[in-house]
Amino acid sequence: MAKYSKEPLTIIIGGDDDKDTEDIFAGKGDTIPKNILYLDTFEDLDDLLSPKKMELLYYLMKNQDGELPKSVSVIAKDTKRFQEAISKDIKHLVKLGLVKVTKEKQSVYAYPNFKEIIIKTK
Repeated sequence: MAKYSKEPLTIIIGGDDDKDTEDIFAGKGDTIPKNILYLDTFEDLDDLLSPKKMELLYYLMKNQDGELPKSVSVIAKDTKRFQEAISKDIKHLVKLGLVKVTKEKQSVYAYPNFKEIIIKTK
């Protein structure tokens, strides 16, 4: 069964990580947040996660709740995409820390690192 981070990933567009940290230490914020990714613009988000990668991430998050991870070949079949394209996108998502993979024999299984991703603008 997939193990998710307890905290969601929060992507903040146009935020200022230095100012947010200062506010927290000055008592203006709740606690030091975990799992935050700051981006300057929505274009940066698009560069980081193409629509196909976002669809793949959504598929993984939607289909892993309480289930065993799905193999790359099953994901390709379910999403009607080429297995090579799924493998490439999963490698990118692993580098970003959004997805984990396990290998059994010749199969690669992928599952999301977060149960929830929140996108905010500042």
